[in-house]
Amino acid sequence: MRSKTGLSILIAALSLSLFSAGCMTSDAPSHQIEPYILPSNGVALPLPALWEHIVETTGIDDRTALLDQCRITLDSGGSVGSIQIDYSAESSGGYSFYQVRYLPGELSLWWTDHVQPGLSGEHPLRLLGGIQDLPFDTISMGEEGLFILAESQSGSLRYDAATSDLFLLEEGTLIPLKEAVFSTETPWYTIHLEQRDLIDRVLTNDGTSAVVSPEPAGMRSSFTVFLPEELEKAEEYLLMEGF
Repeated sequence: MRSKTGLSILIAALSLSLFSAGCMTSDAPSHQIEPYILPSNGVALPLPALWEHIVETTGIDDRTALLDQCRITLDSGGSVGSIQIDYSAESSGGYSFYQVRYLPGELSLWWTDHVQPGLSGEHPLRLLGGIQDLPFDTISMGEEGLFILAESQSGSLRYDAATSDLFLLEEGTLIPLKEAVFSTETPWYTIHLEQRDLIDRVLTNDGTSAVVSPEPAGMRSSFTVFLPEELEKAEEYLLMEGF
């Protein structure tokens, strides 16, 4: 099934724009590239280790860091294709917006100084640790791999398992959710996973193409995950019967 949302997400993943809500500035961004090898960590993604290296490299005050987005691509075997982390934090030069992108063997950093401090949000390590705890050994990577997006939301929004598979991630286990309802200006974060071949998946019959019929609930190629701390910000949520 062709996914407009998936297409927009993939386009965003390839973009290296340095604009973040409330963090735009006229100062020209600075840029540096350095060699870096992501440490091996079995089937888990070593994201906390990457974050520790980023903090050391950028010299930020880790206590002030707020995540904007994290985008990750994996190939069909689960190996990292790219990792991009957008965040703001305070350093000796004031408050800055950072964008860090990892490609195998290389770490690129862009930053813009003198931005307005973020008003609220979560520390990057909370979401990075959550992504690392995903049970990747039970998640289908698809024919072309997986795309992961962690980002903040705010306002009024209802998630419904009738249209998108939803899960609570608790101690490395995905627990099915029936729905989750939010209505708050306090940001909450979601982790969205989508098979990368979903965007171009079509059926061909007699030389003609047609989109794949909708996938059944519980077996979809994309789904949304909530960490326990984020689900606590919901007005209400319901687990699937039996959980």
